Amino acid sequence: MYLVASLLLFSCGKHEESNDIAWSTKHDSVLFKRWLTDTVKLIKRQNINDSIVIYQDSGSMDLYKKYNVVIHPNQPITNIDVETAIWLLKENDTVPEEQFNLQFDINYFFDVGFNGKKHVCECEFENFIVKTSTRTTKYNFVKANLVDKKIISGVTD
Repeated sequence: MYLVASLLLFSCGKHEESNDIAWSTKHDSVLFKRWLTDTVKLIKRQNINDSIVIYQDSGSMDLYKKYNVVIHPNQPITNIDVETAIWLLKENDTVPEEQFNLQFDINYFFDVGFNGKKHVCECEFENFIVKTSTRTTKYNFVKANLVDKKIISGVTD
């Protein structure tokens, strides 16, 4: 984006240069404010009350949530983040059959959308730990793919 703006400045005359910059800056500011308003509405609907970081210079926002929940077999999951975490375990055939403790951090990255989208949202799981009565296992996921599984304590398979 900075490179494109620099090329525009170089190719335009001095008078046109200042008008282009003023319009571009104003347009970006309006776009960011609209995006932020829409995104905050979305956040309120999801009841996200944890750490929120809004970057004034980039048009993006990060939300950080931490979970530490006990999962009982055959008990319904009502939280979408916990449900997604369980899905990650199921996709890799690693869901314990017994009651277990699930700890993870989830980071949502919101950014201004392009091509008519109001926003783009990505999420990332970190510090993903499953504790059963016999073992503690740490998982690392990248884009919903299991990339590492390490038994921290207890018996191995």
